Amino acid sequence: MAEWIAQRVRDNIRELEGSITMLRAFANLRQEPISLELAKNHLTNLGQEQIILKPETILAVVSDFYGLSVEDVRGSKRLRPLVHARHVAMYLIRDLLDNYSYPMIARIFDGRNHTTVISGVEKIKDQLAVNSELLAQINQLKRRLQGDGRE
Repeated sequence: MAEWIAQRVRDNIRELEGSITMLRAFANLRQEPISLELAKNHLTNLGQEQIILKPETILAVVSDFYGLSVEDVRGSKRLRPLVHARHVAMYLIRDLLDNYSYPMIARIFDGRNHTTVISGVEKIKDQLAVNSELLAQINQLKRRLQGDGRE
């Protein structure tokens, strides 16, 4: 059992300590001895790093998804495909990154006004209610960003 845990936690001693503490708690709660079976059943996400999203990652994934450059999506060109991708990126940053305000997002997009970001995010929200193709795209982008292999 110790070998099984050690193979899954290689870089992070705190995760290792936390896993052992959690395993002890499960064993106490169930009033059974610590075993490999118990570890496999209750330490299911062991060794999986939490993905930390950044605005740059979201921009890169959205740009790649739509076949555009990051510079164009961040930039000021008003071509329809660029504006759409820009609004999707703004929406995803706002939706997936709790600590990013509208003014912070505006700075990412070449210093736009925060009201422009609000408008872009609201356009995507409104379209999601009526456009199933856009909803599918947003869900596919979220899966890519959150590290889910299903696409």
